[in-house]
Amino acid sequence: MSDQTAFAAVDDVAARWRTLTTEETTRAASLLADASDIIRTQPGSRWKSCSAQTLTRITCAMVIRCMDAGTGMSGVTQSTQSVGPVSESMTWGSADGGGAGSLWLTRAEKQALGIGVQTAFTIPMGGVE
Repeated sequence: MSDQTAFAAVDDVAARWRTLTTEETTRAASLLADASDIIRTQPGSRWKSCSAQTLTRITCAMVIRCMDAGTGMSGVTQSTQSVGPVSESMTWGSADGGGAGSLWLTRAEKQALGIGVQTAFTIPMGGVE
């Protein structure tokens, strides 16, 4: 894949979510390109070693979260309900720093991409013998 190619297509989003309107199709295409760029540019991302299926899955999940924000419970991090006299409160966002309507990666997605995964290495302190 070239560095400009999205990891998923609009059809992948529709297959995982629902049929998209013409406007949503246009928006999804743009968001797929943006989500793919976010994955490529995350510090420590090892996206080149991920399978195409993993990249498609994560890219679609990012786009669906973004497009579904505010329309359902997707992205709700806190919810309060009362019964009398009726009250309801919801907070959209993510524990991972994304907010409603933004593209963000969950902790599990970051782990799948190798972001923030600890690695071990050694540094020789002496000269070569």
